[in-house]
Amino acid sequence: MKRFLIISTFIGLAMMACAQTRPRQHKDVFPAAQDKIENIISNLSLMQKTSIDIITKRSAKVIENYKTQLKTVRDSIRSLMDSPEDHCKTLFPLFEKEGELQAELSKEYYRTKVAIDKILSPEQYKELQAKMKEKHQKRLQQRDKARESKHLKGDSKK
Repeated sequence: MKRFLIISTFIGLAMMACAQTRPRQHKDVFPAAQDKIENIISNLSLMQKTSIDIITKRSAKVIENYKTQLKTVRDSIRSLMDSPEDHCKTLFPLFEKEGELQAELSKEYYRTKVAIDKILSPEQYKELQAKMKEKHQKRLQQRDKARESKHLKGDSKK
């Protein structure tokens, strides 16, 4: 009961905070993560759906910030690398910054995953993991077929 009250309070506070932001802005950044989960797990409760929506909206803002910073750093790196001059003193710190931002982005993705996993029941979690593994295997097969097709096309040109 205590857990339910804590979660309900958290959801209420988060909903009030989200009500002041622009609606559905996260769809462009974090493409419908809650929709993906809802499509994979059909028996989510309204509370679970709401919680997942809150988590993805919050995460989308953080992810958008990191992606914007990462794009700026990468653009700077590209422009300096296109120059014939030696820019080691400028580039090396940018490489480090790029790595730090990528690490923070990965951490945020993981934090979001863990937060969503905590909302799911053990059965829902197992269902999600099984279906995600299946989707991953399909993506690997598609990638391998594309590479094989590209390789065969390259051989036929010779």
